[in-house]
Amino acid sequence: MSRRLFASFSPTTWVTVQTLYTQLFAIGVFAIQAPLLGPHAFGLIAIVMVLIGFCESVLADSTTETLISVRDIDPGHYATMNSVVVFVSTILGAGLILLAEPLAGLFHEPQLAAVLRPMALLPLVSSLACAPTAATKRRMEFMPLTVRMTAGITAGGVVGIVLTLTGAGIWALVWQAIVQRVVSVAVLWINSRLPLRLSLSSSHWRELAGFAGPLVLSKTMAWAAVQLPRFILGLSLTVTDLGLYSLAARLSDILREVMLVPPYAVARVALRRFLADRTGLDEAARALLRRMSAFCFPLCLGGAVLAPTLIHVWLNPKWFGAIVPAQLLLLSCVSSVSFYGGGALFMSQNQQHSEALINTLQTVSVVLVVLVFGPYGLGVVTLAMAVRPFLLIPLEASLVRRKCGVSARVFLGSQLPSLCAAGGSAVMVLMLRERIDALLGAPVGLLAGGLLGLVLYALLLRAWAPGDLRQIMHRAHADT
Repeated sequence: MSRRLFASFSPTTWVTVQTLYTQLFAIGVFAIQAPLLGPHAFGLIAIVMVLIGFCESVLADSTTETLISVRDIDPGHYATMNSVVVFVSTILGAGLILLAEPLAGLFHEPQLAAVLRPMALLPLVSSLACAPTAATKRRMEFMPLTVRMTAGITAGGVVGIVLTLTGAGIWALVWQAIVQRVVSVAVLWINSRLPLRLSLSSSHWRELAGFAGPLVLSKTMAWAAVQLPRFILGLSLTVTDLGLYSLAARLSDILREVMLVPPYAVARVALRRFLADRTGLDEAARALLRRMSAFCFPLCLGGAVLAPTLIHVWLNPKWFGAIVPAQLLLLSCVSSVSFYGGGALFMSQNQQHSEALINTLQTVSVVLVVLVFGPYGLGVVTLAMAVRPFLLIPLEASLVRRKCGVSARVFLGSQLPSLCAAGGSAVMVLMLRERIDALLGAPVGLLAGGLLGLVLYALLLRAWAPGDLRQIMHRAHADT
């Protein structure tokens, strides 16, 4: 019975289950660790993960996307890419070990060197997951990826909590990250049909390199747009401020991971059916963007309204400085629907150069914003970072029209009903929030405010775009 039930789950459902579980579990672990470890420990780990994240996000993600992009793939492609990525990740890991002391001096944090050395192994561990991840996604079998991620995050979280409660300090976060990746890779290979082979073929590499170049550029820019600001903020602000920023960014990252990454991951593969013939791509893009915006926008705007209550209920006063940055970054998530939707269209239509261009502009603009506004404090720089992505949406829409043939009316107009409904419901909850908190208390008021916002959003969307609401509900039912 359970096997038949799992077999009936759609790819989007599996990705959503994976993302929802990992994010909720991570929030639970963070809620236990944050009061005991404080912002400074998380700020220090944030600096380390900037460097580790480059190796993981750029190298591993580019490798996986390259293997997905090859039209006619054979075992030689996987073996060649395994060899290349293992070699490169080993070099990068060794480089991080050699740079540990200079980086510790740069940030005036002696403990940074000791923390970075063992975590320099993570790029090599993560690189071993690239081939089976790509093979599984090409078959549209997302259950093994869900099992892999949930097993890893659970094992790492348990280790992290135990070490935190026993007084291990920042080493709880270090071993949590290591255990999570080792278990994830082990579980993935155990459940993979692909043999682990290392060999080099020049003909296979020439074909892979044609996709890898723009993908590496695109992923590098995407990594830099998210992580490079943290590196710069770590230099211009205190490590404690960086910890507060990391919390604010975590909330918006969770929203993106839960609401946008699952449909993006599936659409990036599913929309490839329009690669040879784009008939029907308009309607598929409209459905994708309606779904993304319908589920994302109320959480963006409602989350910004309820963030003060959430942080007061969840954490101690050491973290209250993250409230305003969290609100601003949650509001900026509204722009992410356009970039994830456009990214899915670009990648599915083999327009990797367009995706690389957008990610490059994202990176350059965010670095400039952080360099210019960083010295003015956490609040000012976060405000500038929140405004920045909206200025790039017209360019994204233009490239989608020219490269994929999807008009701006479809690309942007599909998002408008959900944006209006979410904005209206958020304003109403904002007007009532303090009264609700005073009447019910903050914990119950948080839940009541969230439920009220969702009810108001559904009513407004039904009034303004009943067809959209019916389509969204039908699609959500179909995905399960």
